[in-house]
Amino acid sequence: MWKFAVENKAEFAEKVRRQSSKESSKAIKSKTAELNRADRRIAELDRIIKRIYEDHIAEKLSDERFSKMLSDYETEQTELINSTAALRAEVEEIRSKTANAQNFIKLAERYTEITEMTAELARIFLDRIVVHEAVMVDNPKRKGHKTRTQEVHIFLNCIGEFELE
Repeated sequence: MWKFAVENKAEFAEKVRRQSSKESSKAIKSKTAELNRADRRIAELDRIIKRIYEDHIAEKLSDERFSKMLSDYETEQTELINSTAALRAEVEEIRSKTANAQNFIKLAERYTEITEMTAELARIFLDRIVVHEAVMVDNPKRKGHKTRTQEVHIFLNCIGEFELE
């Protein structure tokens, strides 16, 4: 990946932008839809609570039934309010990561003459590298033979896991 990034700066920058944008917009769209549903339900619960209060005042509901219904609706509403706060924080974090991708590209552009990965560059650009246990799999080119394969995931600072497609 490092060699690709150095030799193909423009293509690497575009891949970072595209990957960050694609993941971000998909996540933001999903979270926003969830937020909209929760907000509609919160507003609906406000109307329901108002209605049961009016029914209670008009003596259409007993005290016990009113208390039970009110408690249930308020509990649901409180849970929704808490979840929407968490969802809004997640959306903000996703937007922040998108901005971080742009910062990562700017940082990479400052190091245009890199010929090898040094410890200092690793600290600047790499968050972590996850190396999974090696496994033996059937070799598709040679029947009856096994090939050793190992998954490696590279996480870059500011943008997370990066995959060369």
